Amino acid sequence: DNSFDADSKHVLIKIINKPNEKNIKEIVIADNGYGVGIDILLESMRLAADTGQRTNGIGKFGTGMKSAAFNLGRKFIMYTITEAGEAHRVEMNIDTMMANGGMPGIMWGPMSSKDKKYFAKHVPDKSEHGTIIKITGVKNDDRRAKTASAYRNKLVKRLAVTYRDMLQNPAHRKITVMGAMKANSMQLVEPTAEIDPIGWEMYPAGRLQPWTTVGYKGSSFQYRVMFISKAMAAEYPGQPDMGFGGGSRQSRRATSQIGYSFI
Repeated sequence: DNSFDADSKHVLIKIINKPNEKNIKEIVIADNGYGVGIDILLESMRLAADTGQRTNGIGKFGTGMKSAAFNLGRKFIMYTITEAGEAHRVEMNIDTMMANGGMPGIMWGPMSSKDKKYFAKHVPDKSEHGTIIKITGVKNDDRRAKTASAYRNKLVKRLAVTYRDMLQNPAHRKITVMGAMKANSMQLVEPTAEIDPIGWEMYPAGRLQPWTTVGYKGSSFQYRVMFISKAMAAEYPGQPDMGFGGGSRQSRRATSQIGYSFI
């Protein structure tokens, strides 16, 4: 989310193995967005930070990036270069935090020449600006997908659903995932087909109701419902259970049932 908020056209995720080992050594998330200035960078490292960049989602509470990184590994380093050429490095380490009695223990400063070489190696499309997050101390025991290629495949499937609406035009915005440091392991995340959980096409004779708009805490969303009879559902064997199961209590219900989906 932060990458796309920074107007990134390409997000590249690399799953890096240890040499001759199946376990993952590090995870690199890189984008070619406009980078992060020092004020926002340091604010983003605070728990419950407010960078003013997010309007919804967990990121608005300043916990998204840090909790996501520490869910994957014990240490992360962020390298960022802004469009104006500011180059910064910031690091957080769980082990350092524990040694300091739970204090964040943030290390930050300008990027060194070594840091800039690392940035140039991993930034997408040879961009001169962007942000890279390097996660190490990866928790290999906590995942079912142990190898880099298996983890890549699982990640690609999840991203294809989560960012389906954002990835409709790869020329404007795309995500690629590399499992193991091999050129042929690069995979473009292609958005899944439109999801139809309620069955607009599955039950074409259903009574589709008009859109209803609901407002909540400054945001709004729309929903609509379709009424489906038991008889109609029975005409489409093998389709998802719409709640017409057979118990005596259910059999006494009215034949018209309601299904709904948030779009």
